[in-house]
Amino acid sequence: MGRRKKGNRKPHARRKARAYRKALQFAGQTGNLVGKDGEQRVFKACKYGEFPSWWLGFRMATEAEDAFQETDHVAKTDVGDIPLQTKTSLHKKAGGTFRRSGKGVPIIDVWLADSDEEIRNQVIRIIAEERKKILETRAKTSR
Repeated sequence: MGRRKKGNRKPHARRKARAYRKALQFAGQTGNLVGKDGEQRVFKACKYGEFPSWWLGFRMATEAEDAFQETDHVAKTDVGDIPLQTKTSLHKKAGGTFRRSGKGVPIIDVWLADSDEEIRNQVIRIIAEERKKILETRAKTSR
C-alpha cells in the first residue's frame, strides 16, 4: 500500500479537526458574550452612585474609539476624557495590579461576582491615578 499524501488526512482525523474548530468557535462566542456582559456591568456600576467632585460623567466608547484605541468606556473628568478598557473573568479576579493595553489604555479587571460598588471603586481608583498623571504632566510642561 502506498504512502498517503501529506495533506490527505484520515477521515476520523478530519472529523476530530472539525469538532475542535467548532469547539473553539463556541468558546470564542461565549468569551464575546462574557466580555459584553462585563462592559455592561461596568457601565451600570459607574452610571449612578457617589463620585469625586472631578468626575463629570461616564459613557460607553464609540465604535471608532473601540476599534482604534481598544477603549470600552470613557470617563469624563475635569482634565478631559480618560479611556478605560474592560477585561472580564468567569473564574477569579486577576491579581489587582494596574495594567495597560498595548495602546496604553488603562484596564479594569472585572469578575462577574463583583458587586457594583466594588466595580465603581476600582474604576474610580484607576481613573484617579490616570487623572493624577495628567495633572503631573501638565504641571511639568507649564514650568
